[in-house]
Amino acid sequence: MSSIPAEIPYPQEPKQPLLLLVDVSGSMTPRISRLVSGLRLLKEEILKDDIARRRVEVAIMAFGGSNDENGVRLVQDFVPVEKLDVDYVSGLLIPGGLTPMGHALLKAVEAVERRKQQYKEQGINYYRPWIWLITDGYPTDIFTPTDQLLILPGNHIIVVDDEVKKMIQEQPLYQNMSNPTAYTYKDAGTVPVYLSDEVINRLRQRPMADVAKYCSNDLYNTVVSRLKTGIDNKKFILWPVIVGKPGELDLVLGFMVLRDCIMSRVDPTRPPVWLEDTEQRWSAMFQWLSTSIKLTSTSRPGETQKLPDISGWAQIKVV
Repeated sequence: MSSIPAEIPYPQEPKQPLLLLVDVSGSMTPRISRLVSGLRLLKEEILKDDIARRRVEVAIMAFGGSNDENGVRLVQDFVPVEKLDVDYVSGLLIPGGLTPMGHALLKAVEAVERRKQQYKEQGINYYRPWIWLITDGYPTDIFTPTDQLLILPGNHIIVVDDEVKKMIQEQPLYQNMSNPTAYTYKDAGTVPVYLSDEVINRLRQRPMADVAKYCSNDLYNTVVSRLKTGIDNKKFILWPVIVGKPGELDLVLGFMVLRDCIMSRVDPTRPPVWLEDTEQRWSAMFQWLSTSIKLTSTSRPGETQKLPDISGWAQIKVV
């Protein structure tokens, strides 16, 4: 981990802190290379602007592994973007394990508050920090359903009760065993299920499960309280992005949990967006991020900036 220098470079310039909070749980394994390419693009684009390169500071925090605070690590503390060593960082983004997103969000808030205090101590002005969350699933430390859930195509999630179990058990053997058509969820894990179209259509007539009611432990309450307080008091901005390919049913559950359990409680004006997992969309997201962070970092403190449209890389609904 890089240590924070005693004196922050370019102290005459106001700082724009950007903390990238990235999921490195096991399911992110095939996406890490696109994430690293995006970090390179982010650095290259910001360095093209003589003002932004002296003002934007980047930190990278990764979460994945154990389902507690030990699964969160600051792989790069805040540094001027010109000093961001992407090769060094990429070697520390090792995927595996669960998704302790709740602990990660708390540590991200602590990191930006700590950096703001260092700015104050050195008499440096700063813009509101950005926390850019990238994940591909559900927070396994704050989403604790007591029921088994069934994730169906078409963004439909139901509770597996006795009647649903009977419907599944009574169906004829589904032939296409290479392609799961649904997933059950329980105890922080999903299991593929092979259902016929007929059974899926019948199950989709059942009411949607209320995923928000399963986010209720002490950690969840602490996360929501701290995020809401910080956002309401304009201490930072949280940008939630969930990444995945069309039809990935884990992605559907993650999107709903992020939307209904977290963002609807802390900042309803900024719901999560879906990033389709392609090189083109990853590149477009980091291009948007670099353009937008340059805009804010070169504005006058307190000035409201109109950011570019996100439609080139983001969608507000998972398909």
